[in-house]
Amino acid sequence: MNSINHNVVASISFKNASTALRDKAKFPNDSLSKALSDLREQDGVKEASILSTCNRTEIYLTHNQNEFSQAQLYSWWERFLGLEPDEIAKVAMYFEHKAAVEHIFRVASSLESLVVGEGQILAQVKDSYHISKHLNTIGLYQNKLFQGAIAIGKKVRTETEINQGTLSISFAAVELIKKVFANIESANIGIFGCGEMARLASLHLKEAGAKNFNFINRTVSKAAELASKYNAPVHALANVESVLSKLDIIVMATAAPTIILSQKQIATSLKQRKNANQIIVDIAAPRNSDPLISNLSSALLFDIDDLKQIVTENQSKRKNATKEAELIIEKGIKEYTKWYRSLGVVPSIKHLHDWGGSIKEKEFEKWSNKMDPSQKEILHEALNSMLGKFLHPPSDGIRKMADEGLSREAVFYLSKFFPLEEET
Repeated sequence: MNSINHNVVASISFKNASTALRDKAKFPNDSLSKALSDLREQDGVKEASILSTCNRTEIYLTHNQNEFSQAQLYSWWERFLGLEPDEIAKVAMYFEHKAAVEHIFRVASSLESLVVGEGQILAQVKDSYHISKHLNTIGLYQNKLFQGAIAIGKKVRTETEINQGTLSISFAAVELIKKVFANIESANIGIFGCGEMARLASLHLKEAGAKNFNFINRTVSKAAELASKYNAPVHALANVESVLSKLDIIVMATAAPTIILSQKQIATSLKQRKNANQIIVDIAAPRNSDPLISNLSSALLFDIDDLKQIVTENQSKRKNATKEAELIIEKGIKEYTKWYRSLGVVPSIKHLHDWGGSIKEKEFEKWSNKMDPSQKEILHEALNSMLGKFLHPPSDGIRKMADEGLSREAVFYLSKFFPLEEET
């Protein structure tokens, strides 16, 4: 029966593997076509696709469970990428049957992402599907599987708030700035630092419309590359007073272990600004700005604790959205399972209808020779109607049995009631 072909997923992700191993387990873009073709040619493999992102590499297979095993898949993966034996096998997660379908649907819905609700994963699933389809390494099973996953991913994003509100500290900082500064496009912005947090804050600010950047760093040369992306000047931390009063918004994001922006510096800056408000958002850990700055009437100081509250509120919203998403996924799994189970009885239903059609044609030929053309047409319609009504109950019955996971039993009983060959 068709049920001998089943879906599996082998996964290396941030949940079970180090960054070093994730990098080694990833299929480079220039070898992806070869990998898919080679995997598809393994004995017992019917369909194959590969999903690669910065946080995960997953192999989706439809294979004959009697001819290809989990161990063979891991061995092929390690061999193809030149990894050590069992390097993948020791940590990979493996999903079969319904669990495999659920996993793919959860991935496409971003429930398995490092940041739940992130928007890139659905596009990456689509790319994986289109590549495999173009290379003809997938067919009936995974076409249906990926189409279902993509549809569910879209449904989750449009019908829940899974992607509403940020879970990133740097993005939360920008969201807060937008609330307290009316015209971010005209603001002069100072970014202290040039590491990952500074990079992300700059990117999110630019996406929000910011245009005027200044980068402040202890070593000017280290910040030059980041500043060049924004066509912005770099200032040495030692000379920060020369630019401080010109900044409407200050983002503290250095790796310094001590306070580098004092209350005195901001007080002087505010005096030069004639007490025009100055916003300081400190996303460094430990903090880079003196907490006493908050005592200055024209200074608005926010730190990680303020931002964490925003993130926590958004986490609560996404938690509720996750529950709604899981209900959508559950419905999708039922629909795929129903379709999958029906495959086991489709050939038998076809044989049943072929058998009935053959009898109908013989009877029509037998009786139509005695009739004029108008009567022949009536006879043909009558036989078709009678046959349809006769075959509907057994056809519908075995479909319902298949829905309940009783495909083998349905085919067996059908073969006992009608002269059909039993499907094996």
